[in-house]
Amino acid sequence: MSKLKRIITAIAFAIISIWYQPDWINAAETITKRPPYHGLDDEIPIIGAAAERNNCNGKLFSILLAIRKAEGTPTFGIDHPACRDMVEKDPNNAADIYASFAARTVRNNFRRFEETQYPVISYQDWIEFINYLGNVYCPVRQADGTDDPQGNISWKKNVKYWFRKFEATE
Repeated sequence: MSKLKRIITAIAFAIISIWYQPDWINAAETITKRPPYHGLDDEIPIIGAAAERNNCNGKLFSILLAIRKAEGTPTFGIDHPACRDMVEKDPNNAADIYASFAARTVRNNFRRFEETQYPVISYQDWIEFINYLGNVYCPVRQADGTDDPQGNISWKKNVKYWFRKFEATE
């Protein structure tokens, strides 16, 4: 790469890093500054720790909380065999295992979304990410081979609703 290209690239990265700072920069602060938790107060220490370990902070943390509220269960609606096996081996840490599994799912799909789409900057971009995530987290085609389009539509609607609620409390 020529020297001029390297300089231009460095300037571009500097401008982007000033203009677009990811939400996970102040991760610990994000978790502690946002009450109310809409009924999840008792679970926040476990969910927050799992999110922190898995770099699921800022708006990703809001999405994680939205999934927990939308699913209505501390299992985050997860029915993955690997997760079930981990819970069977260590049932005393089930809440942490489920929260960690969900946090990794959100974070990994966010990375995939940004790689295939574009950087997530605006509020509408976050809504598009929730639509993308819904197709992975609650797909139309279920594991048993049946189709559940209403489940997919409802999941997206509910997660967007709770995402807005959690973002309004920041």
